[in-house]
Amino acid sequence: MLLALSVSQAVLYFVYGDRQAMIYENIVFLHLLLFVFWLGGDVGVFILGQQSRRSDVYSLTERMTILKILTMVDMAPRTCIALMVPVSLTVASAGGWWAVPAPMLWGGWFVGATLLVAAWTGFINHGSAKAAIAKKVDFWLQIAMAIFYGSVAVSSLTGNGPIADTWLAAKTMLYALIFVTAIMIDLSYRPIGPALQKLIADETNAEAEAFVLSIQNKTRKWVLTIYGLLFVIGYIGAVKPF
Repeated sequence: MLLALSVSQAVLYFVYGDRQAMIYENIVFLHLLLFVFWLGGDVGVFILGQQSRRSDVYSLTERMTILKILTMVDMAPRTCIALMVPVSLTVASAGGWWAVPAPMLWGGWFVGATLLVAAWTGFINHGSAKAAIAKKVDFWLQIAMAIFYGSVAVSSLTGNGPIADTWLAAKTMLYALIFVTAIMIDLSYRPIGPALQKLIADETNAEAEAFVLSIQNKTRKWVLTIYGLLFVIGYIGAVKPF
């Protein structure tokens, strides 16, 4: 375990240079910054989503504009969830909380970069074949991360390591659930495109309007779940109650 930690710190030394003493403080600051932008971005997405449901206040054109803005704001939390993968592993390693093996640490940065590229590729090339591939990559990597963090958490909580501290193991489990929830958001929201096209073709179609609203309502439940998970994760990380 000590050897693995030493290797991880050697990797961090290679990345950050000769300021080894500042690694932990700097990476914790980055971790906190990602958390703030993630939660703040999600609040913006939620507010815009709520307004996009208001057919009694906004015209369809206005609601479509709100949804476009929502998609742009949503890139903040999507960016944060991608970068949080390598940053969380680096924080755990630099702080001595988890002896992260060097290949796993480098793998975390690779996965984070891939998630980031996939998210932005899908956003920039919306509706194209390239975007479809990027979304598949993003989807399967999120499943892989849910399994990875979930496995680490279960193993640690049952006393088999690699994380000794219960608070961090519990936080890791909640982070795994974040990925599960993000997957459910994507699955719930997938039918929105065809539903909106049907509504655009006939704005007076009450059935199409009701279907769009049902999709938004299902998605909203998962969005609220993410807020709850982030709140608890933040609390556990700050207070370390157990």
